Amino acid sequence: MRCSGTATARGKSTVSRSGAGTSPSASGGESYASLRNFAKCQWRGKLRELEDHLKVCPFEKVACTNKGCPHTVERQHFDEHLAKECAHRLTVCKFCNQSIPHAMMKIHIEEHCQEAIISCTSPGCEKRLPRRQLRSHLSTECQAVEEPCSMGCGQMIRRADFGRHCVEPSDTAAHFAAFHGKLQGVEQELRRKDDLIEHQQMQLASLQSKVESNVRRGLQALDARVDCLAEDVRSQKTSSQSLGQSGAQGQLQRRVSNLEMDVHTTMRSQTEAKIVSGQQQSVCQEIAKQTDQLDLRVMELETTAYGGFLIWRIPNFSKLLDEAKRGIKTSHYSQPFYAGRYGYKACARLYVNGDGAGHGKYVSLFFVIMAGEYDAILQWPFNRRVTLSLLDQSPARHHVSETFTPDISSSSFQRPTSGLNVASGCPCFMSHQMLNSSAQQYLRDDTMFLKIKVETTGMENFTS
Repeated sequence: MRCSGTATARGKSTVSRSGAGTSPSASGGESYASLRNFAKCQWRGKLRELEDHLKVCPFEKVACTNKGCPHTVERQHFDEHLAKECAHRLTVCKFCNQSIPHAMMKIHIEEHCQEAIISCTSPGCEKRLPRRQLRSHLSTECQAVEEPCSMGCGQMIRRADFGRHCVEPSDTAAHFAAFHGKLQGVEQELRRKDDLIEHQQMQLASLQSKVESNVRRGLQALDARVDCLAEDVRSQKTSSQSLGQSGAQGQLQRRVSNLEMDVHTTMRSQTEAKIVSGQQQSVCQEIAKQTDQLDLRVMELETTAYGGFLIWRIPNFSKLLDEAKRGIKTSHYSQPFYAGRYGYKACARLYVNGDGAGHGKYVSLFFVIMAGEYDAILQWPFNRRVTLSLLDQSPARHHVSETFTPDISSSSFQRPTSGLNVASGCPCFMSHQMLNSSAQQYLRDDTMFLKIKVETTGMENFTS
């Protein structure tokens, strides 16, 4: 029989693979079969050979072996389906050489592939570059990116227009007003701190006067009491000499016991006076500590930058290097700065004679996350790209820069639980030999300039 939708046999019964049932045949003899693919397959053979035939029949439908594909195709078209038709077949990305399901290739290239060539997302920038370079391009290079004016006028300015914006007469007035407002704020803070310090000094003077007066009166009273006791002792000695042994001994012992109690009381009063004097010194030390903290806070208000970067001037480099080599002071902290007006607070830490792997031969420069006023609304861990730069003071401007992306598993980039996190950066940032090179002027008039920049792109949407 042919390979068809039914099976017939010359004998007792017929077999149907398609579910049609059985039908009897009047003629006897050996069974023949023709099943399933009657419309296309011309095979005819014995029923016992049918299973073997179906394993190779070109018209038999088989399931696609690609993961996720639900289709079945005829065996003769199976290879073509796998190679050209199946939407779930793996194809190699022409940019990154990864194997991607064919149906997902367009999305992979348009949204995920880090090697795919894309256009800069800033309106007006025509540069095309690999997707993995886009963030760095936007944070440091793209001249079409708009950023808040670092002069404080509040406008969003394209990097390419910043120089012209700074000298425009109409904008200069806004810059002056912003600077004046900030200066007034600093002055108000200083006045408030001065008033607080003056108030604390008045309280200290009043407390000191009271303590001194009380101590003076107490000591005078104690001196008078001691003199009186001494006179009593002398009197008792005279009395004991004149009294008889029998009656005077008991009276004398009682008097001596009373005198001992008075002496103990006097000594305790002297101890209490010393304690009061020690408390006075402790209060003075605490007020001095608060005054130092106020001075530090005032310095921060005067020098803190909010533009996401810091220019750090390091004068007297030779002296600092000599002190570091002699172990007097090995590291220096910069003034703090913020990554945006309401962003992360950070500072830099400099080892002029190197630290760790750079000790003795390099300048080491590190980035430090500080506890800030807005940490509660920021996202943690910190994952913004950081660029550390040593500025060339010659006209060539061959600055040296190192950029790194934070390791979010490191404790250095978690939300600070105290004042400062552990510093992270470049132990071998700049060799002493290159620093003194005559080709560039990284040191001029014994002064160095460092720049620490935090990527602020999208910071306006970065708070939770």
